[in-house]
Amino acid sequence: MNDKEPYVPITEDMADNDLLEEYEAQLAAQKQARTTAPQPAEPAVEEPIAPVAPAAAPQAPEPKKPVYKQWWFWCIIAVVIVGIIIAVVVVAKKGKKVEQSTSLSTSATTQTTTESTSAATQTTEQTTTESTTASTTKAATTEDEDSKESRFNYALEKAKALNSLMHLSKQGIYNELVSKNGEGLKADAAQYAIDHLKANYKANALFTAKEYAAEGVDEDAIYEKLLNEDLFTDEESQYAVDHLG
Repeated sequence: MNDKEPYVPITEDMADNDLLEEYEAQLAAQKQARTTAPQPAEPAVEEPIAPVAPAAAPQAPEPKKPVYKQWWFWCIIAVVIVGIIIAVVVVAKKGKKVEQSTSLSTSATTQTTTESTSAATQTTEQTTTESTTASTTKAATTEDEDSKESRFNYALEKAKALNSLMHLSKQGIYNELVSKNGEGLKADAAQYAIDHLKANYKANALFTAKEYAAEGVDEDAIYEKLLNEDLFTDEESQYAVDHLG
C-alpha cells in the first residue's frame, strides 16, 4: 500500500464542517489501519551450528614385544648353551680316555711291529748286500774280461788328444777325463791313461805360461795361475816362469 495519503479533491460539498470531520475521521481510520496492519515478518536468522567434535578414535592395542626381547626366551637359550657345554666336556673326557687307551695299545703294537720289521729288514739287507756284492763281483769280472782293455785304450787316446790340443797338466788331464762335462770316464780308465801317457808336462806349463804372458800377466801372477788354476806342480810352474824370456 502506498504510504502517501490518497489525493481527495475538495469540492464545494465538503465545505460543510460535518463533511470535513467525517473526512478527517476517515483519514484517521486509514492511518490507524496502516499502523496496526501486520508488518511482514523478517526472515529468521539461523543460528550457526556449532561443529561437533569428532568422536575419539579407539586406542590401538599395544604391540607385543618380539620373542627375542622376552626374558623367558633368553633363559631358554642360556639353559641350552649350558647343556651343550656340559655335553661337550663329557664327550671330550670320554674321547680322551679312549684315545689314551688306543695310544697305549697302538704303541705296544707299533713297538712289536717295529721290532719284527727291524729284524726282517736286517735279514733282508744282509741277504740283499750279499747278493748285490756277488752280482757286482761277477759283473766286474765279466766286464774285465770283455771290455776293460777297450775302455783303457779309449781313455789313453783321449788323454793324448788333450795333451796335444790343450797342453794340460797331469792333474788337469785326469780331471777332464773323469768330468761329467768332459769324457765322464771311470776313474780306473782315467788313471790308466795318465800312467801310460808320455807327456812333457814342463813343456805344457811353458806353453801355457807364454799364453798368459801374451795377455799381459806378470811372472808372479803367471806362477800362481799355473800352480793353483792349471794344477801344474811347483817344479813345472817354476820351470815355465824361468824360461819365459
